[in-house]
Amino acid sequence: MEQINDILFQLHTILRCKIALLRDSELYFYPADAAVILEEQELKGYNVWNVDAAGSRLIFYTEAGAEINETALKLAALYIKDRLNDSNSLDGCINRLLSNCFNPSDAAALNQLIDKEEPLNLIVISGVDFDCIENDLKEIIKNSVNAKVIAKYQGNLIALIEEQNVYEACSDLQKNILLELFIETVIAIGGRLERPQQLAELYDNCAEAVLLKQSYGINQKLLDYQSLLIYRLITSIDQDFKDSIIEKTFSSKFTEFLNSEMELTIEEMFKNNLNLTDTSARLYIHRNTLLYRIDKIYKLTGFDLRKFEDSMIFKLVWLMHKERLK
Repeated sequence: MEQINDILFQLHTILRCKIALLRDSELYFYPADAAVILEEQELKGYNVWNVDAAGSRLIFYTEAGAEINETALKLAALYIKDRLNDSNSLDGCINRLLSNCFNPSDAAALNQLIDKEEPLNLIVISGVDFDCIENDLKEIIKNSVNAKVIAKYQGNLIALIEEQNVYEACSDLQKNILLELFIETVIAIGGRLERPQQLAELYDNCAEAVLLKQSYGINQKLLDYQSLLIYRLITSIDQDFKDSIIEKTFSSKFTEFLNSEMELTIEEMFKNNLNLTDTSARLYIHRNTLLYRIDKIYKLTGFDLRKFEDSMIFKLVWLMHKERLK
């Protein structure tokens, strides 16, 4: 009922005449006292249009004396059909919510999902052209995770999923996509949806996560926005301040010393949580060789990667450096 009233109001605003809709033997008017019901629910003084929408025949009435051209009436009929056909599927309301064009019925429909006991999380799947594989991909999503709604927006696929362990579920989804379609995707987890108006914010979280991946060369294809705090922190730092720190750390001698081998050493140290044994094993080098490289970094920058505070600050500077290179 709420959706029908919203449709009537929008049509009245656009066409500037009395509007009526007959659906499932129920007759709706705008304004509410605009029509006189005669036998067999025929309306005196109205033009009649038929619309196939939501699996049923809907009769659309416009005031007979109103000056409305045929094109406007056809567009109005199309508007009704589109609004009613996606009323139960939710993908239409997801797009309207993200475009900030939603109505009360869209928010109400989404609220029915949010009120469930299981947490509802928004994820965004990107990184590929979905035009040719959209249907196959949606099928894999449905078979891999408990997806309540899947929608396409700005070239990405959006899913609202009910999973206790969202990261693990998305990891399995990513593997299934690779196994069945032979494509690698980027999946961003935006966070838990607690109210309909939060949808756009969570989508922006996912978009920011993908942007951070590109800016800092994050070697991950599954991104949890909440776990990217350090990158978000660096992004918020004043650029002049970042430049001064980078220039102080990346002296000409240190820059000259850096090569692909040393860059890999630094990356592996951070990946292995500064564990010397694990890092040397991953690099296939002797522990003493690794210690030599760490000592060299200390002499050139003043940061000892074996010390927590030094390594923490150096990682921030290292990420700033990577951001500037992009």
